Amino acid sequence: MTAEKRAHDGPSALAAATHAVVQLEDCPLFNSARGAVFTRDGLNQLEASVMVSRGRAKRGVGVGGLRT
Repeated sequence: MTAEKRAHDGPSALAAATHAVVQLEDCPLFNSARGAVFTRDGLNQLEASVMVSRGRAKRGVGVGGLRT
């Protein structure tokens, strides 16, 4: 299912956006998820975020060690 179809038929805009990002990260034609420089420890360090808001309530999270 494409991200566009998920946006129209899927459960939420967040699901469609997440699906689109995963497809970009998995495609070798894009530099997505590979554009970081190496740290002193020889690891690539990348950051990503998704913000979801319901009124005034805001949430954030940080994670490490993930692989797609």
